[in-house]
Amino acid sequence: MAGLQRETPLTAFSDLVKEWEKCVAQGTSRLTQIANANQKLSHADGESWAGLADANALHVTLRHKLEREAHQCWQHLSDILDQLGDIIVNMRALCFLDVSSSSQDYEIDPTLSRLHYDLYLQQLVEMYQQELMAKALIAVDIVECYDHDTAVVYIASWQMQPFVNKPKQDDLAQLLAPPAAKKPESTHKLVK
Repeated sequence: MAGLQRETPLTAFSDLVKEWEKCVAQGTSRLTQIANANQKLSHADGESWAGLADANALHVTLRHKLEREAHQCWQHLSDILDQLGDIIVNMRALCFLDVSSSSQDYEIDPTLSRLHYDLYLQQLVEMYQQELMAKALIAVDIVECYDHDTAVVYIASWQMQPFVNKPKQDDLAQLLAPPAAKKPESTHKLVK
């Protein structure tokens, strides 16, 4: 059973980050669908419909269909935001100070106190918490955004995740990682 790796808060956190990325990809798809529906709505309200006297019923039907499509996509996006919120809750549960079961015996770097370990882990969680707030604002704003260029900026902001600082995340992950078992140094020298 040497191949089994003990779960640490860091490995659980990494699994949650993968789940987060999956939700972000789904959210990007929903944002794109909302932006496309809104763009079609603004085009449908353009001057091209004014010349057709009999097109009023068709125009109303089209508007309702596109509004319904955008609303359904927004509902799915809202569900995705809820999933991201649940991921944050699970991330936060990994922090020792936030959980009453701090006596769990995790394999952590012996050079870090539990307090330092917790503080570093909380820094990681805080990045995702701020990102969730930004994503919630994007979700609210894009529903009323009929300018396609602005919608593209919203989608890009959703994808870029500016509050998740990857280099800092990597540095903190290295600090939190348990020390790897050192490989015995070879006593044999390579001869050319």
